[in-house]
This record gives sequence, structure tokens and C-alpha cells, in this order.
Amino acid sequence: MLEDRDIERLQGMMQGMIDASQEKLAGMLGREFLNIHAKFDGIDRKFGEVDKRFDAMDQRFDAMDKRFDAMDKRFDGVDQRLDSVEKEIKTTREELSVRLARLEEQVKQIRTRIESLEARLVDHRAEHEIFELELAGIKKMVRGVEEKKGKLDWAASQEILEAVQRRIGRLEEAVFA
Repeated sequence: MLEDRDIERLQGMMQGMIDASQEKLAGMLGREFLNIHAKFDGIDRKFGEVDKRFDAMDQRFDAMDKRFDAMDKRFDGVDQRLDSVEKEIKTTREELSVRLARLEEQVKQIRTRIESLEARLVDHRAEHEIFELELAGIKKMVRGVEEKKGKLDWAASQEILEAVQRRIGRLEEAVFA
């Protein structure tokens, strides 16, 4: 049987073996933990770099957002100006249509008066040559008005029409006086 001393000695040996195993295990685990810790430090650094990149990308996106906002404002301004120009063109087109209709009506009235004068000229043979020359001049003026009407030269067309109406008035006075 074992004596107390032997038991103590065995316990001491076992304790020594346990302590040695614990130290050996702690050394092995410590190195592994240090290796793992070093790896996590490397991963943390990489995540830090990735975060910096994302922050830089966020700043770039913020700058792009500001640019797009500025472009949107400019496009809105262009849209407003185009709407304004479109309204102005529509108004001008309507005004031109009214003027053109009025001009066509005046030309129509002048032609009617010319046709009336031509019909009356048949009855007045003696003055026929004078009136023919006068009518030829008036017709020439009317053709000039029609040409200018195609070019939208309103002021010149209006002046010619007024001159034609005066000449027709004088002819009518001469014929019917």
C-alpha cells in the first residue's frame, strides 16, 4: 500500500505534469490566439481601408447629386424658356394668320373692283387705252403685293394696297363722273 508520502509525491508529480501540460497548452493556445489576433488586426485594417473607400465614394456621389440637381435646375429653366418661345411662336403665327387673311380680303376686294372697272371699260371705248394702262399698272402692283405677301413683307404690301385703292378710286371717279 501506498503511504502518505508516496501519495503526496504522486500528487506532486501529477501536479507538475498538469502544470507542465497547462503551460504547454497555454503556450500553444497563446501563440494560436496571437496568430488569430494578428489576422483579425489585418482584417480590421482592410475593413478600415474599405470604409475609407466607401466614404470617398459617398463624397463623390454627393458631388454628383449636386451636379445633377444643378443640371435639373438648368433643364427646368430651358423648359420654361421653350414654353415661353412656343407661346410666342403660337401668338405670332395667329397674328400672321389674321394679317394674311386681312391682306387676302383686301386683294380680293381690289380684284372685284378691277373686274368691275374692266366691265365698265367695255362700254367706254374712247377712254379704253388710258384705263387699260392704268389697270395694267394696278395689276402689276397687285402682283407685287402677292409676291411680297409670300415673303411676309407686311408694311410694303400694305403701302402698295393703299396706293392701288387710291388709283382705283381715281379711275372710278373718272369713269363715273
